[in-house]
Amino acid sequence: MYTLLITIVIGLFVAMLFVNLYFRAKVFKVYGILVRNKVERD
Repeated sequence: MYTLLITIVIGLFVAMLFVNLYFRAKVFKVYGILVRNKVERD
């Protein structure tokens, strides 16, 4: 039971880390496209 709990916690941590990196990469890609197209914003 204790091992299962630790496994679930580690799994959630890894999943959150993966989602965080995925969205960060997505945002940087969109930002790069905007900069390349020289879209200016206030």
